[in-house]
Amino acid sequence: MSIKPSKMPVNPIPDGGFTFRYPVLPSNARSSPPLPSDVSMDVPSDPAGNIIPEKDIPFTKIVKDTLELIETDLDFEMLRLSLCGVTDEAALKIVHDHLSKSPFCRVRRFYGNIVGISPRIMASGSLTLDTTPSWEHSLPNDVHVTHSWVEQEGTRTELVHTMSNLRVGTFSKDSFLYILLPRLSSSAHTPQGLTSRQFRDVWDLAIGLAAEAINENDSTFTIRSQDLERFSRLVRSIADENHLDWFQDFSFVHVVRGKSSPHYFDAESRCDALIKYLVRHNMSILDIARDEDTGGHWFVDTGLMITHQEKSVVWSTSAHAAVIRSLFGVDYSDDQYERELFSHLTDASCARVRCHEAASVDPTRPKYIELTVNDEVFQATDERGVPLERITALHFVRRPARHSTPLDLLFHDYADKDTKISSVVSATMRIHDCLEVLTDFDPQVLFESCLVFKPRDIWWWRALRVYALDLVIELQRRDGRGLSVLGQDAQLLTAAVPWLVSSLHRGVIDPLSNGRLPFPASSTRGAIFLHDIELPNLDLDGEIPFFKDLSPVYYMEEEALVRYLGASVGTIVHSLVHPDLPIVPNHAREQPSPNGPREFAFTIFSLQSHFEGLLLPPSTHRLRTSRLG
Repeated sequence: MSIKPSKMPVNPIPDGGFTFRYPVLPSNARSSPPLPSDVSMDVPSDPAGNIIPEKDIPFTKIVKDTLELIETDLDFEMLRLSLCGVTDEAALKIVHDHLSKSPFCRVRRFYGNIVGISPRIMASGSLTLDTTPSWEHSLPNDVHVTHSWVEQEGTRTELVHTMSNLRVGTFSKDSFLYILLPRLSSSAHTPQGLTSRQFRDVWDLAIGLAAEAINENDSTFTIRSQDLERFSRLVRSIADENHLDWFQDFSFVHVVRGKSSPHYFDAESRCDALIKYLVRHNMSILDIARDEDTGGHWFVDTGLMITHQEKSVVWSTSAHAAVIRSLFGVDYSDDQYERELFSHLTDASCARVRCHEAASVDPTRPKYIELTVNDEVFQATDERGVPLERITALHFVRRPARHSTPLDLLFHDYADKDTKISSVVSATMRIHDCLEVLTDFDPQVLFESCLVFKPRDIWWWRALRVYALDLVIELQRRDGRGLSVLGQDAQLLTAAVPWLVSSLHRGVIDPLSNGRLPFPASSTRGAIFLHDIELPNLDLDGEIPFFKDLSPVYYMEEEALVRYLGASVGTIVHSLVHPDLPIVPNHAREQPSPNGPREFAFTIFSLQSHFEGLLLPPSTHRLRTSRLG
């Protein structure tokens, strides 16, 4: 197999923002990410038991060295370098380049998702009703705004996605209308708190009757733009006539998912971009202003995207607090902050900060801040295209005969990519205040807060880790019964595969109460590196890979282990030995397939854009830089 990385051609930066040129910082001005104090690992040692010293290595070099090992068919050395970060001479510690050392980048401003809470319907255009309201279409948990209402005990405020709600219908693929039900929003009612009967009553005793009153001679359930105001009044009055007491005092919630065009930072450009963005979704800034004067509340995500002309840009973990303080004047506590590692790299990460309490005191402050990237989203589906809620080891050890493994297909997909990644910061602001945020800041703060990577290095890093994890599974397939013989030293290695695959792009890695990661791994050398692995002698039958000299403190309770494996150890052994045989469930399926039994279940991994339009424009070329065999 010949794998040759090649240089990605430079794409021109599109118009619509500012290009900053900035001085190179002296080396002593660079901030180093702190080492996590809550995660530890045994010190790596060589076969003789001698401690292996740590050695710094640039990210681009560890990728290059790993590729060279595959090219020379040194797969075992590649596996240890990629997954464990060790060679026979050293335990490697990854170091990165900061954006402040590169010559050019562009910063662009944009508007994102819109959320409006109002007693009336504010959007125009045709509304297609949901004729079968369900829990599946409740407000998603990424709607980060709150709603306040008055109870006997006083005023109460909750995040809207935690309140009882249902979707009324859609204006377009990006624009949705919900109803928020504060009378049902007690501690016993989550978005799933509506019963099936309540969903039915909403349609039969309110929404459906209002639609019939408007469309007397039309059997369709579409409300025309000119009838929306009347429809909203009818829903309220008909529900009252039918004594739906729990439905009273509801509010409409408008949700628009999208991105505006990038714009300049001057006042005229900011205002013009907002007006055009609202008009695109059939809304008016004047109508929204009047609605806010009469009880409505409207919010819009306002953000920046940092794009380098040649490289990928990702937020530096050590700079999260500084950049948020500089851009928004917000200091946060640990319980408000959640970090997501980027591609298993501990020094490069995304973050979310919840600021609802501060925003309730000072409404001009953000309700929610996110440091993210415009990376593609990793998805896993079964052979029918149904998304998998959780990836387990069972999804990797089973495959139809004569089919490539799911990880082998994913490796080829990654190895063929050169998509550039940009950093994005956004804040959920009141529309009333969005024109004044992210307008006057020191660009040097952004340059010091980001790391840069060659785009191909990021994708090869992912591809090589996938290659190594696939090799682990195939080596364990040599004698699946070895899992039972070696116990958790081998079983934990199998279970770690889905743990790593599911966080290949972004993932929250929470340490356990004892300070260790869920699996034998370290986060103190710039990446999530597994404990060293003992690899089999291929000249001997029955040997499989396992964690070398593993301390029993890493062993899991059986229930936790099965959760990652996806089945009992016996079932995993059976699937390793017979990967194409179906597994007979030990109980009847709750929802059998409507077309009869499935011949075989297998897993498909794919990538899709997390951001549409602005943040991930369609590629104008696709250059295959290597031929993989």
